[in-house]
Amino acid sequence: MRHRFAFFAVLAALVLTAAGCAGDASSGQAAAPATTAAAPGPTTAPPTTVPTTTEPPSQVQVPDLIGRRPRVARAELEALGLQVNEARVPVQDPRQANRVVLQNPPPGTTVGPGSTVTIVVGVGFRND
Repeated sequence: MRHRFAFFAVLAALVLTAAGCAGDASSGQAAAPATTAAAPGPTTAPPTTVPTTTEPPSQVQVPDLIGRRPRVARAELEALGLQVNEARVPVQDPRQANRVVLQNPPPGTTVGPGSTVTIVVGVGFRND
């Protein structure tokens, strides 16, 4: 019973800590540069085409990572331009060992590029 209480206490602390980290990371977005164009005069040459660049998305949807291996979850988040914070917590169910058991922000949340997503990975529980 004491192990179960300790597990939930650690889990609650991780969630609260991660919630504070995720809120700070998403607030530091850089503003997109403004573009201006001069109005053509009556004797100006025809406009030329300007090469366009692909800009990163302004918002990213956090994927569902529960049950994935941490290496796979990390690669998926980094491919979306997100930062990863990884924590570990003991689990009693061996099927949760080396798997993501909790994430913050939750799946489906929209965040800015460069935001931090915390994944909590289960580690094998030994009852000594």
